[in-house]
Amino acid sequence: MSDDELLAAIRSTFPTLDGWRDRLAEIIEPAPGSELAVDDEEWPYACTSSLVSVGLGTAREHLHAVRILVEAEELFPAAASTLCRSALIGASLAVWMLEPDDRDVRLRRALSLAVEDYKRHIQFGRDITGMLAPEDIAPTADEQLDRLELRRSQVLSLLDNVGGRAEVNLTDDVIPTALEYTIPDDSQRAQMLVRWRAMSGAAHALTWHYFGYDSTTASDVDAGGVGRVAVGGDIGRLAMDYFPPFHVATAGWRLLEQRCSLPGD
Repeated sequence: MSDDELLAAIRSTFPTLDGWRDRLAEIIEPAPGSELAVDDEEWPYACTSSLVSVGLGTAREHLHAVRILVEAEELFPAAASTLCRSALIGASLAVWMLEPDDRDVRLRRALSLAVEDYKRHIQFGRDITGMLAPEDIAPTADEQLDRLELRRSQVLSLLDNVGGRAEVNLTDDVIPTALEYTIPDDSQRAQMLVRWRAMSGAAHALTWHYFGYDSTTASDVDAGGVGRVAVGGDIGRLAMDYFPPFHVATAGWRLLEQRCSLPGD
């Protein structure tokens, strides 16, 4: 496909992003008795539908930020990849939690993500109480941290009933699982996993992921291979980074509708 065709394909998704924005403006309320409604009852403080909303909202927000860059005709070589990476994480977590037909597997994944969320929140709270001056710390900070610790321990107890805590490993589990559900073609899925690796390079401000594109050029190269490298935006790379999270998010919304509905609806 030409650059114009790729940009047209990306722009064709923008109405869908608008639709997701409207859906995210409303609270997700599973139909009473639906699979997701029953799942939500297990841990209402950070229920599955809320965690899924955060994942799909993260995906939509970052894809919309890419849209703004496209409409501004700005093809940043690293920022767009970083945005797409965050979008892929959010969308993949949603699919990872919703995809299993086995309720225990769904609960194990959702509760494990809740534990991870509590863990990171507690770490952040400990950092605040250890770094900030006493007058800058909320008087209830210790109480809030104790409550988070309690919630985390309670979720860990619930996990004992569904096989124990699962590692929320993005590269080895979450991303491959979401792509396998979304993309049936092995070769296409492999390309998307490769892009996941490259997007990580961009997010960590490394150099290697820039090479191999027409927009990356080398000049004044000496005998030792040292020269001037110029890196520019690349529409082909943008498209390869944009469409995996878009397709995974689309699958996530489809799964959400399925789990929120009663059989036969």
